Amino acid sequence: MNINDKQTSYEIWFGHKPDPSNLKVFSCKSHVLIHKGLKHKLDTHSIKCIFLSYNDESRAYHIMEIKNKTIVISRHVFFYEAFTKK
Repeated sequence: MNINDKQTSYEIWFGHKPDPSNLKVFSCKSHVLIHKGLKHKLDTHSIKCIFLSYNDESRAYHIMEIKNKTIVISRHVFFYEAFTKK
């Protein structure tokens, strides 16, 4: 294995470049899905939130609900990165 100065530590350790497609824009608007058992038939299907960070234990996200100012950990998130102010 040839180590050159232009490789990141991730590339040296794993042997390939990291996949940046999973990265999200911090503080972007998002919606979290409400599971069927937690809502009634005519309730909304999602909650408006803001993306805060990634969860260390699983492939989930830390999301803050805008209305209640509570932090939720969920995998079922839709991100609105294109509509975030730059």
